[in-house]
Amino acid sequence: MSRQAPLSAVIHTSLMNIPRTATILGVSTVGLTLILGTGIASATTPWQGNENGWNIHLQNDSHSLLHFEPSLFGNVKHGNEWLQQGQVASIEGIRSIVSGPANVNFVYRNTWASQDGISVRISSTPAGAVSAECQSVKPAFVTMFRCEVTQADPAQPIAIVIHDK
Repeated sequence: MSRQAPLSAVIHTSLMNIPRTATILGVSTVGLTLILGTGIASATTPWQGNENGWNIHLQNDSHSLLHFEPSLFGNVKHGNEWLQQGQVASIEGIRSIVSGPANVNFVYRNTWASQDGISVRISSTPAGAVSAECQSVKPAFVTMFRCEVTQADPAQPIAIVIHDK
């Protein structure tokens, strides 16, 4: 007759083997699928390469040097601090505590006119749809920039291009 470990030991062992995905304000998102129950995320997700956080490619086609402005609740794991003319920044979001990529928002500001810049917001639904928006920080009649989302497929990196107005 074989002996089995008590259930609490099995759960503890299982949680110990799950990699740490992110820490938000000191709270780790480790093992939340096990804690919250099964069925939160299916075996195949619509996010594929974005499952652990949005991958964003931000291309600066403007003539300005742009600077990343961090936000406490922006859900950005890392991104280029500076974005020079012609450069493509790679920005990576964090994983949601429920499943898939967490909503992301961030700003790149003009270095010599800091009140102007581009704001980006990306969100998803449990069904896998993606909403990607970019807009000028200033009203359209005074901004130096315009931007466009060129790819918003939930399974691919989100692609955004910044242009001079």
